[in-house]
Amino acid sequence: THDNLGKLVMKTHTIVPPTPGAVMAILDSLHVSLKGKTVALVGAGVLVGKPLSIMMMNAEATVITCNIHTKNIKQYTNHADIIVTGVGKKHVLTADMVGNGQIIIDAGVDFENNLMFGDVEFDTVSKKAAHITPTPGGVGPLTVAQLLLNTAICAEELMQA
Repeated sequence: THDNLGKLVMKTHTIVPPTPGAVMAILDSLHVSLKGKTVALVGAGVLVGKPLSIMMMNAEATVITCNIHTKNIKQYTNHADIIVTGVGKKHVLTADMVGNGQIIIDAGVDFENNLMFGDVEFDTVSKKAAHITPTPGGVGPLTVAQLLLNTAICAEELMQA
């Protein structure tokens, strides 16, 4: 909601949007501190991009927010420490758009002929990445876990009210 987005900005939130929460959990599991890191965030939607950019800025990352219409997007993605995609369009991030040794998190999903694809062209990009999440099976399961955690937090808050 608008209220929760405002709470993210003010750092007073308890409920974390599920997909951005999943992305942050992945980075945490890799023991990555965002402080001082450059993040290229491809996708500026209200469900993933906007809340995730706020969460990453709160963690003291330098966040460069792009979208599929960003001109010369490679100049941002090639030099980032971390790339996160949340566009929802098959293979918008290709090997020529990434540098070596980056962390790549694919939070986008697209369907073609009943098959699921991510934003990242996994086969070629994975050869350059230090860490990369697959689609399916990467961010999605942790999104569900974050949703369940949010449900538990809401239930606890209701019981205390």
